[in-house]
Amino acid sequence: MKIRLLPYSLPFSTPWHTAQGVLHSRDGWLVKISTADGVTGWGDCAPPSWLGTEQVSAADSDLQRLQRQLSGLDLLSALECLGSTEEISSAARFAFETALLDLLLQQQSLPLSRLLNLQAAPMVEVNAAVGTITQLSDMQMMRVVDGGMKVLKFKAGVAGVHEEIIRLQQIARLLPEGVRLRIDANQAWTMDDALFFFQGSEKLPIESVEEPLRNPDVEAWRSLAKCTRIPLAADESLLTTDIEALLESGCISRVVLKPTMLGGLRRCMDLHEKAADAGVQSVVTTTLESAVGVWACVHLAAAVDPMQRIAHGLATSSWFSENVGKPPEIKNGKILLPEKLGVTYSGCTGRGPG
Repeated sequence: MKIRLLPYSLPFSTPWHTAQGVLHSRDGWLVKISTADGVTGWGDCAPPSWLGTEQVSAADSDLQRLQRQLSGLDLLSALECLGSTEEISSAARFAFETALLDLLLQQQSLPLSRLLNLQAAPMVEVNAAVGTITQLSDMQMMRVVDGGMKVLKFKAGVAGVHEEIIRLQQIARLLPEGVRLRIDANQAWTMDDALFFFQGSEKLPIESVEEPLRNPDVEAWRSLAKCTRIPLAADESLLTTDIEALLESGCISRVVLKPTMLGGLRRCMDLHEKAADAGVQSVVTTTLESAVGVWACVHLAAAVDPMQRIAHGLATSSWFSENVGKPPEIKNGKILLPEKLGVTYSGCTGRGPG
């Protein structure tokens, strides 16, 4: 196999605000693996350095290490080698695994979603990623709702808790029946902040709150869960908390699966199965990857949610003014998985911005 690493830099059409700062572009690498018979597999490595979980330099080093280790191996040997390689960047592992699975699915004539789960759904529902609570105008919000979105995801913790509650109350009064709110605090709140937020928003149509606590552990999750009926979702905590204990505690309703952060599609499937055994839902969310990474996440969502019961965080490509290929098309709040095999159906050429 021949392996190439192709750097890219995707500019945001408008700045992306988080509790940790403002992003103006998204940098990463495409991993292109070609076989002697002309088949190509694609993967995406986009470490979310702004979250502090993984540095770009570490991902770069690991990409080059994997390139040296896997070049020249056959497909199954490369997958086995990758699986047994420890102490490696999660984003780099996701990229190489996706590219190798891309080759495997073309060999087996299966879409990626059905390679992960033969019962995978033919389409997935998505939530709208609308940015921070206080910066979305009424007109922008209604435009999203008119596009068929039933779940609007807001970033919290950027403004004061009191200010964000007031704005959410204003938004709720404008929402059509059946449209719900998903809140992601990105670990911005103290326990007092979180309790104040839940007290002021209990009557709002909030379907879940992700990562409300700044210093979460199982006891903190348990204490917060006793004080609210709003479902809680674990995201970044999955990297720092005892996952088995968190699932057994019964205090979370969802796990957020991000292949870039968790180390690939197969690791996400393993966590999904553990969560399902504990009665906990799985929701798949991107970390602002390129079109190649988003397509991989779409297939993962179809695999973990075959009954299409939840909206997944896959509608992030519209935040970019350029991309490396054609991202998923969203119609009436859903993404239809294509019948053509391989990630290359995204139109990826490796000649994206960068």
